[in-house]
Amino acid sequence: MALSAYSSDFGVALRLFDESFNAYAVASITHTPSDGQTRLFIAARDGAVTIYNFARTVEGLKGTPFVGCPTVSAHVDHDQLRVSRKLLRDGFPDFAPIRHAVSHAAELREEGTKHQAEAVIGDVFPVLQATPWGNMRTKMTLRGVLQDRKFISTFDGRFRTYDVTADTLTRLGGC
Repeated sequence: MALSAYSSDFGVALRLFDESFNAYAVASITHTPSDGQTRLFIAARDGAVTIYNFARTVEGLKGTPFVGCPTVSAHVDHDQLRVSRKLLRDGFPDFAPIRHAVSHAAELREEGTKHQAEAVIGDVFPVLQATPWGNMRTKMTLRGVLQDRKFISTFDGRFRTYDVTADTLTRLGGC
């Protein structure tokens, strides 16, 4: 089924993220060249698209496919599907906007001001909290920023995020 394939794909993106982080860390310590940092972003972007595909598949299971096939519909736990859709919306509220931010990066550059979000710099970048910039409020556009394991982009004037973690993978399996 497509859902298990998407869950597996996210698992692969997560492993790529972890391996790339390790390669980047070793290269940083040894002062050697590495493409680990670039691969971190590739894995995070792929994860965002995979979550979107997973979510759209779950949403596509709502009623319509079963209307024309009562035999199959009789064997479907519609209450469980409803619970799964709610878990998905609660766990990944930004699945569509973050995918749009990833998939339409060029358009977002052209329409940067449309997608800016207002924030305190130190809230978005905790490493800057203790600096003079930490309390500065400003509008900003972020295109695929990583804060530890949180992938952040702005879209339609809001910060859109998801976590590149094993917990996210587990939640995909639970939907």
